[in-house]
Amino acid sequence: MATVKKSESPTTEKNKTASSSAKKKRSSAGGKRRKATDWQKFMKEKYAELKENGELEDLDQGEAMKKIGELWKEEKDKREKENNKKAK
Repeated sequence: MATVKKSESPTTEKNKTASSSAKKKRSSAGGKRRKATDWQKFMKEKYAELKENGELEDLDQGEAMKKIGELWKEEKDKREKENNKKAK
């Protein structure tokens, strides 16, 4: 029966290189960033606007995001109604 020393691992050198190159491929995004979604743009814009107006002073971040989410839903409903009118 073969004994394995603690300093030796049962993996082979081939397995080590394959996994490290796979990690490199997964982590590399090619230096390109994805475009911001409509929600991200809206949230950034409204957060700055509400902060400037002082409406976020008493709210923690979770409550602030809920408020922005409600505004987003209202805005989204308006856009959907306009699009439905245009489609008819």
